[in-house]
Amino acid sequence: MNQLPRRGFLALMGAVSLSMAGCGNVSNEDYNAKNHVTFKGAYAVENAENSTVELWVLSTVDADEDENLNGVYYENAAKGGAAGTCGPEIQFDDKNSYTDDYYLNKGQYDELFAGTGYGCWSGMDTLVAGSGDKYHMVMSFSSVAKSDIEKCEKAKVSNVSYDFKFDTSDIKTVASREEVISEAMNLQ
Repeated sequence: MNQLPRRGFLALMGAVSLSMAGCGNVSNEDYNAKNHVTFKGAYAVENAENSTVELWVLSTVDADEDENLNGVYYENAAKGGAAGTCGPEIQFDDKNSYTDDYYLNKGQYDELFAGTGYGCWSGMDTLVAGSGDKYHMVMSFSSVAKSDIEKCEKAKVSNVSYDFKFDTSDIKTVASREEVISEAMNLQ
């Protein structure tokens, strides 16, 4: 009789182990690679007047070997920023989220990033299969609470088919936008 409960316990432990194997944490790199994205860097410029930062996030979308990758498209952004999702969002530890505002300031930000090889998500054209092409993307989140960066461990950018994750410890604080531009020039 002692044997039956032990067998049941072992079977239960085996089932738990197998179910947990499929639910393990996927590394940021594996998750990003599945979505054809390479996280390049994140830079926080402090807003002097309050407890927020202007967060700049840089990534690269790499062409796939077998299928074309379409450009990023947000229906509401295409309608001039109508209510609803107008671009990528960043979320910290599945809590607070912020929407990219590069699209809303595209002319000004395109001038800032001219010559860096980085551009707005809306500028991405189709990457042809097997071409080896890349699109270097920059996103701006203008009023991110410093506490989200300090207290949270993970950040996830939701960007249609090109979602990616990174650790908040990878966010580098810089003094100005000019330093972000300089970092972008060095990441090519």
